Amino acid sequence: MNMKICFDREQEDILLSNFNNSKHILELSYATSWFEENRDYPTLLNNFIHVFQYTDMCFRSCFPIRPSENRGFFASMFFRGIDDYYNRDTSYQLYHMMHTAQMSWYYGWLANEGLHLELIFKWFFEEYLPVEFGVEGFFLSSCHEKSTYAEKCKSLVIEIERVLKQFKIYIEEGYVDSELMDVSSGAIRFEDVPSLCQDKYIYPHGDECENIKHLLFSDQSHLSLLKHERYDNFAQAVHNDALNYNEFHDFQKVNLDYLLEKQVIEIGSCGNITADIDIVGLLDDLHRNQVCCFSYMRKYVGLVDSFKTKGWIEFESTLFTRPEQEYLDYVMNNSKFTNSLGLRNKYCHGAYPISETQNHTDYLEILKVMILVIIKINEEFCLSADCKEHITSVKQANPL
Repeated sequence: MNMKICFDREQEDILLSNFNNSKHILELSYATSWFEENRDYPTLLNNFIHVFQYTDMCFRSCFPIRPSENRGFFASMFFRGIDDYYNRDTSYQLYHMMHTAQMSWYYGWLANEGLHLELIFKWFFEEYLPVEFGVEGFFLSSCHEKSTYAEKCKSLVIEIERVLKQFKIYIEEGYVDSELMDVSSGAIRFEDVPSLCQDKYIYPHGDECENIKHLLFSDQSHLSLLKHERYDNFAQAVHNDALNYNEFHDFQKVNLDYLLEKQVIEIGSCGNITADIDIVGLLDDLHRNQVCCFSYMRKYVGLVDSFKTKGWIEFESTLFTRPEQEYLDYVMNNSKFTNSLGLRNKYCHGAYPISETQNHTDYLEILKVMILVIIKINEEFCLSADCKEHITSVKQANPL
């Protein structure tokens, strides 16, 4: 499947999407009038969330690979056990192409309108954070708009490193200590950047949870062998159809008994199978996204506690989710993946190409990384402010 993106001055809806079956092309059309009429800095940044959909509404980045979308036996087996390879599957490449095309157009449009994205970054750290949250001390140096793309890449890579160190110091010390910044040396690891929020992320844990997710959501599960072939997996079938225990083969009933024992499904006296919507919903979220954000699940505290008691989940408090950490390592570093882009190492160590075309391509990738950093840091301060005021949800409609 290919993708076509266009920007229409006459269009009224901000975004129109259409899948062209004959050409197998996903067509996305954006209303240029929206951008022309909304030039304030908060909206210009919010566009990355609500228009370009760089994150979902729980602020999980849409950049990383999603193993759950890599369906089929060969797709699931081919890269299993290859831990040092970042599997840029078809789904990843489609999202990557879309997000990069969006950034390319948006960066160029902003520049033509005299609105430079790096100056908006600077505004976020040096003006927005102090005014909105009373957070002082963040500093960002912006590259001149006339600089070469190689110079812009090198500068922005350094600034990403700087703001992550500033954020880490802020959490550890309660303020941005400039003296600690002066003595801070070495590259910061993305997994080492902490969060202001306790138990921020929920991850699946243990063989029992993996077994249950496999039975419910995998197209390779025994329970996916149904008469109703229109469903991708057992969870879809039990949600949409009337399934009966007696219709299944003996080898499948073993799996059904297991799900019954773990209180994931119920089997009525006549053999009718039902599933707890909340339990399956939480497991599905963990399956599709590899992580859940506890801050947006307060009404499911009891369910989360039961998962924790059963050993099905574990918590971590970091700025980035594990999938985001891996994505950032793939883009920025060389240490984890053999096929990484290694842009931080490339531009910090002077190993960048002579071609300004390639430098421009790299610059778009680094801009996307900075946008992710800004979204995650803004979310942190929104969540922290909400906690202090005993509010249990974030204003997702306008986080900036």
